[in-house]
Amino acid sequence: MPSSLASLLHQSLDFAGLFPPASLPASEALRIFRQEQAANTAGMLARFVCPMIRLDEIANGATADKPLVVSALPRGGKNAGEFLANLETDLAAIRRLTQAHDGALSIDTIEVRPPADALEPTSLRKLVAAIDALLVQKAGGIRQVFVELAPTPTLASQLALLAEQPGLSTGNGRASFGYKLRTGGSDAASVPSSALTSTAIAAAAALGLAMKCTGGLHRPLRTAAAAGSVPMHGFINLLVASTLAAAATTEAATLESVLEETAPAAFAFDGNTVSWRNHKFTTTDIATARKRLLISFGSCYVEQPRTELQKLSWWPKSAPANSTPVANN
Repeated sequence: MPSSLASLLHQSLDFAGLFPPASLPASEALRIFRQEQAANTAGMLARFVCPMIRLDEIANGATADKPLVVSALPRGGKNAGEFLANLETDLAAIRRLTQAHDGALSIDTIEVRPPADALEPTSLRKLVAAIDALLVQKAGGIRQVFVELAPTPTLASQLALLAEQPGLSTGNGRASFGYKLRTGGSDAASVPSSALTSTAIAAAAALGLAMKCTGGLHRPLRTAAAAGSVPMHGFINLLVASTLAAAATTEAATLESVLEETAPAAFAFDGNTVSWRNHKFTTTDIATARKRLLISFGSCYVEQPRTELQKLSWWPKSAPANSTPVANN
């Protein structure tokens, strides 16, 4: 595999096999995750995504010789008060589990979805400040918080509020806030258009916010709509678009064109560069973009992203391919 493609893919995939429609038992999800870690020569797997209600099960499968890095999803709440009360309890549980499994379990990321009554700018600012305060008090090991927000006309102002938080770059030990974008789901309404997605990427890049995408991302390139279906985003499209956005100020229309690309020949990978049509990025550009913008994408599939890359001859055919495919998040 070209080193440029390996850099693009390195620790890009967060495995979400516990979530519907996969809904795997904890032991099976862990088995598949570890099996694919051994098979995946690009080190594509990053974190194991786990809801709080399953965290005890997963923690019991973490051992000193096989440590587990987890992104946890707190329970949330119907309103801001319930959300914060549940979060306080969940952070205490995270701290308890990481201390009990000293070195075997690391929970450095949480993913939250604000309740409906906390989406207006003033309310969201208060909620984010309260989350930050709870993290300082309850769970110092968490370094990243991804806040899920829909790509609506108010998104730019919401992201600006996330960017107000000082985060790790200030050296104060606080977690960094980032943006979680849901790119797919069980119906057409769950799949944001390329125009909305590109606008979201451009806004996050302009503010210096890290991103995570999740949902429908089991194929490298955008898929054309079949009868009665909608096109699905591709994870290579997203990774390349975010590299372009992170490398230089880029109009959303250009990013939209990357996200709409379905032709494998439009992309090229060699030892030092990734190309999309007349745009080129070095491995340095890629590494910077992966740290600053699109950190990872989540999927209930753990094997299919690799096998789909093999179909495009972008991954060595000789790579092991005997893990069990599961449904996509």
